[in-house]
Amino acid sequence: MKYLLPILLMVPTHTQYIDKLETAATQTSFTVGPPTRSGTWIVKPDIIICPNAPVRPDRVKQAVDFWKKLGYTFNEITVAEPNDFSCAREIILIGEIIIDLAGQDFLMSEHLAVTKTWIHKESNEILKARIEIMSGWGNSERIMEHELGHALGWRDYNRIGHLMNSNWPLGGHDIKGLKL
Repeated sequence: MKYLLPILLMVPTHTQYIDKLETAATQTSFTVGPPTRSGTWIVKPDIIICPNAPVRPDRVKQAVDFWKKLGYTFNEITVAEPNDFSCAREIILIGEIIIDLAGQDFLMSEHLAVTKTWIHKESNEILKARIEIMSGWGNSERIMEHELGHALGWRDYNRIGHLMNSNWPLGGHDIKGLKL
């Protein structure tokens, strides 16, 4: 019963993308204000890597360690067994971040990865998240860090050189505003 009320009040709030095809000419380099968050985790999330996910476990650990250095906390990183139906059926439990291969509705011509978060409407608590990555891109520089940023509630922040820039080629290692 403890989780029944949050389930009834949660909705997937947004989908975040890294745009592969956006050009520098279409993106403004002027961003007003600091990066913003759509929600926060109250519990430390578990990270589940699905068997078909196009990312190595050590690469996920590297990205998690990156966010830990900024003050964020996580539970265990687990690789799901091949017979684990949670990944195949896209079942995400409260308190989980699932990492998987991009699904059939993924716009492969436009994006490298997508993160969907479910946030409680009233408390802004992030309840769960799903990261989908296009085949061949999971181990690329900054992809996992950027998508974990979305799973932690950070929105795209289109400042050139910033980690949360939605245009991967224009992003970078700038973490201004992301530390807890």
